[in-house]
Amino acid sequence: MEAGQRVEAVRRWWGWPAVGLFVGTRLATAVVAWFVQMSQPGRSYLGLITAWDAVWYHRIADEGYVVQPLGPSVLHPLQSYAFFPVVPMAARAVHVVTGLSIATSGVVVSMSCGLAGTVALWRLVQGRFGDRVASDSVLLLLVAPYAFVFSLFYTEGPALLAVALCFLALDRRRWTYAGLAALAAGLIRPNGFLLVVPCAVAAFTAIRHDRQWKALVAPLLAPLGFLAWVAFVGHRMGELGGYVTLQRDGLGAKVDFGVESLRAVVELVTFQWDGVSRVLNAAALVAGIAGVVIAVRRRLDPTWIAYAVAVIGVTALNQNQASGGRYLLLAFPVFVAFALAIPRRAFPLVVAMSAVVMGGLFFTVLELRVTP
Repeated sequence: MEAGQRVEAVRRWWGWPAVGLFVGTRLATAVVAWFVQMSQPGRSYLGLITAWDAVWYHRIADEGYVVQPLGPSVLHPLQSYAFFPVVPMAARAVHVVTGLSIATSGVVVSMSCGLAGTVALWRLVQGRFGDRVASDSVLLLLVAPYAFVFSLFYTEGPALLAVALCFLALDRRRWTYAGLAALAAGLIRPNGFLLVVPCAVAAFTAIRHDRQWKALVAPLLAPLGFLAWVAFVGHRMGELGGYVTLQRDGLGAKVDFGVESLRAVVELVTFQWDGVSRVLNAAALVAGIAGVVIAVRRRLDPTWIAYAVAVIGVTALNQNQASGGRYLLLAFPVFVAFALAIPRRAFPLVVAMSAVVMGGLFFTVLELRVTP
């Protein structure tokens, strides 16, 4: 192998295009946050990117899961149990090892996992569709309107890493690794358990075509993390459905079978816009459904399509739309479908428009302190 070929092989193995895209988009969001900091001299840069849910992760990393006094943001004394343990505990570990503050450690965990997840996703798509589609898919994901959360002390980075590793393992029929990645995802965020869907579809296909019964390991392992946490919360609260109670009473989240989502979409198309988050979450749902239709028409892997449908479906069924756009970031097959379908001449314009919306939304969230 010639020197140039070796360099190219290393570049692809380490996913350097994905590294450049992640670092570039995070620098852009850092500039937006800096602008806001300049307009609010009393606030630190770190304080800007460790607000909202990050406050809860900080409390958990610092104090553990303890009873909280009721207040404006604490509607249930055990509300911290609504937040899954991997991210705050990882921040705690980095804090202990490095001596960095918990807030800084949380940002380090989130962004380093986001970078690793972006590289893993690039390699996953590159193995199917080549460098260009892989880079285009990752870029569309990183400039999506809510993608600024990859710069915060949030769960998106670690969740993306778990999703990408799970699908890489499924592609290579490493069933135990896929199941363990899905199990970890179920301890990172509420919709992490949805990885049981692609694990089950992939296992069904492997058994049907090749009689690989060991593929059942993946779907059997996949939900255990989520179920263990739900069981633990139920035991702690003395109520079997304790986790559901916390989601409802503490975070205002409950299932209404899509009624509120449908209403938001109708308001979107009739220009009866009521709030930035509501509009963008409705738009994200519409874009997600369109992406699934394109994925079906492009004949993407049924495992990928099933996962995207599961993420979009569960998001739509939830009455609380505050985090819908964030949750849909993990539906990566939608971004792959758009990368395959958008004409090359139009692609730069699409990326530019989406990046402008992301930057504007991030500025609005930081300036007005609106919950993303």
